[in-house]
Amino acid sequence: MIGDPDISQGDAIQFAVDSWNNNFVLTDTYYIGKQQGDKILNLNETNRIQDTTDLLRTYYLDELDVVAFQSNSEDDPVVLSNKMRSQMSINGEWRNTADGEGVIFGIVLDNGFAPVINNKGEQIILNLMIGLVLFPEQILL
Repeated sequence: MIGDPDISQGDAIQFAVDSWNNNFVLTDTYYIGKQQGDKILNLNETNRIQDTTDLLRTYYLDELDVVAFQSNSEDDPVVLSNKMRSQMSINGEWRNTADGEGVIFGIVLDNGFAPVINNKGEQIILNLMIGLVLFPEQILL
């Protein structure tokens, strides 16, 4: 193998898998680094992050005050809001932010992932470094 000619392919694969598992917790749609800045998260802390994202997605979608996406075929804001809530419930999920410091809530579309925005123009982000959800009423972990 490149880097260490004495290691077999199987050992290299196992090393990569072990490295990943020792440093990250993998969920269905995002991962949590076990180390956030100078802090090493324990199992309770990573579970609390997962529980928070599940709780928000399952019970608090209406509290997020999300603005419906624009539509080419629908003008009625009530219909758009209902469709948006339905899409968030069915196709909404958390994904890692580009900087890796948090997770962002959005909707999986045919052509990709679209982060949702609240009525203040803010994306719905759970910052793993400080344990803060950025949306109305600022829920702390």
